[in-house]
Amino acid sequence: MKISQLTKRKMIAVVFAGVTILGVKLYVETDTAQKLQPMSVAYTKVDIPPHTLITKEMIMVMPNTPGSAVPPNALTRPEDIIGKWTVPGYGLSKNSLIYKDKILPTDEMPDASILKLKEGEYAFPLLVDIETSSGNSILPDTYVDLWFTSDQRANVDKPIVGNMFSKVRVTTVKDNNTQNVFDAQDYTQAPNQGQQQGGIVSQGNSGNGGEKPAPKLAKLYTFAVTADQLKYLNKAKLKGKVFPVAFGSSQEDIKKNLNITTTGELNGDKEILAWIDNQTFQFASAKQEPAKPEVKEQKEKTNNQVEG
Repeated sequence: MKISQLTKRKMIAVVFAGVTILGVKLYVETDTAQKLQPMSVAYTKVDIPPHTLITKEMIMVMPNTPGSAVPPNALTRPEDIIGKWTVPGYGLSKNSLIYKDKILPTDEMPDASILKLKEGEYAFPLLVDIETSSGNSILPDTYVDLWFTSDQRANVDKPIVGNMFSKVRVTTVKDNNTQNVFDAQDYTQAPNQGQQQGGIVSQGNSGNGGEKPAPKLAKLYTFAVTADQLKYLNKAKLKGKVFPVAFGSSQEDIKKNLNITTTGELNGDKEILAWIDNQTFQFASAKQEPAKPEVKEQKEKTNNQVEG
């Protein structure tokens, strides 16, 4: 018996409709099952004020929470929460969920340069340019030497140049808008294949079809220094220029063998430090502190010896 074209079309339509209905049914069942699937979710155990470091004592995990009750921007794992900070101006209430945009890692906090200081350390800010930043290549959490060069304010015939302190830790690198220069997302996007126009780089055929901001340039470094180092660095800025110098050494090896900024040792050129100390003064009413032995010996030398 020959089947007409109309009958064939009806049969195909019925089969297609059946497959469609079955697919929708499976999707709904799967989606519903996933939403009802119990999961472990992190909640706050206590009220957490704004600008507070989140510790494990502040977090609890609630098992058997329906997936449908958890918004997509909520963090569910304690390891994604502990060690981060609540953002300034926004705290977390007790027994509440923690949302991605309401907490930040230390590096992204506005006052990261202060938060990253260890006990006994002080923040020393220093303006830099494309030259003194070594072409925008000195990164946070690395170590550099801090050098000094005199200028016309020093009133000397010959320029004075030397290493003030070695192995000083960089805590933050900011641009002229006080934004972090080195953000992970800036270095994990597709390579730039477009042209820079008006501060925006077109991605061209990079694959993401979006736009990427032009590279940010370092304008302000903050260093972690001791009280003694801070005193000499501020004095040096009155008589010349302080600038960072990168050196060839493994940063991991430096960290393993480092005992400079934690002990407060004045580890630079002692003649430079003595000259800087001898060029500045403090009011008689200021508290007098005994000079470091190694610096006191050098202060007995004349300026002519330094300049020569």
